[in-house]
Amino acid sequence: MANFDYNQLLNKNINNHDNTVVNELYGSLLNGYMNQKTVINNDQLGPRLLNNQEGSLIWEQIKHELLTCDSYTFAVAFITDPMISNLKPIFKDLSQKGVRGRILTSTYLYFNRPVVFQELLKLPNVEVKIADVDGFHQKGYIFQHQGYQTIIIGSANLTTNALMRNYEWSLQINSLDGGDIVDQVSSNVESEWNKAMRLTRQWIAKYENLYKKNKNKFILEPQTNHHEDESIIKPNQMQKMQSNSYGYYARKANSVA
Repeated sequence: MANFDYNQLLNKNINNHDNTVVNELYGSLLNGYMNQKTVINNDQLGPRLLNNQEGSLIWEQIKHELLTCDSYTFAVAFITDPMISNLKPIFKDLSQKGVRGRILTSTYLYFNRPVVFQELLKLPNVEVKIADVDGFHQKGYIFQHQGYQTIIIGSANLTTNALMRNYEWSLQINSLDGGDIVDQVSSNVESEWNKAMRLTRQWIAKYENLYKKNKNKFILEPQTNHHEDESIIKPNQMQKMQSNSYGYYARKANSVA
C-alpha cells in the first residue's frame, strides 16, 4: 500500500465519470473478502495484513501514512520513549506543514513511564489526552487523507518492539470518507476522546506519585538500561514467588521419578 495515491483514484472517478473505480474496488473486495483467486486490476485497494514479516514492517507503513496525510489520530495503550524519539523528526516536519495530530493513550497497568508523558507534552502540533476508562487497551492508527482514510488496527502498541521487531497482526484498510467502517471507528474514537483528560504538567506530577506506588503491582513493569532501547518486561514479586514454588515442586517430582 505504500506510495499508493488514492487521490488519483478519486480524481479518475470524479473527473472521468466512468466505472473504473467501482470496478477496481469491486474486484479488490471480491479478492480480499470472498475469493483470493479473483482477478484484480489494482492490488492496492484491498485489506492488507501488516506483521513485521516479509517486507510488511508496520513502522514503515505508519511512517508513510504520516508523511502523506492531512491529519492523524493514534489510540494506543502503551507508549515508550524510544518510539517517541523515532517520531519526533516526523512530527516536527508535519508541524511545519501545518499537519495536526492527536494521541489518545492511558495509564493502563502503569506501563507508560512518567518520562513518556513528559516527552509527549513536548511534541509540536500534537494534542494528547488520557483515556478516562478502565482497561483502555486500544491499538489503532487513523490517517485522514483528502477524501479517504487509512486505518491500521491490531496488536501493535506505539513501541519500537511492536512496530519494528515483534510478530504482530495489524490490519490495514482504506475507506472513502463516506464508508461505514470510517464512521464506526471515528465515532468510537471521538466518544473516548471527548471524555478523556488533557495531558498537562500538573497531571504528570500527580501521575508520577501514582506510578511509584503502583508500578510493582502489575505484570508489565517498564524498565530500561543502557543496553536496551525498549521496555523490558520483568516479573513482579508474586510472579517470582510462583516461579520459585514451581521450581521447587518440579525438582521434587524429578527426584521422585
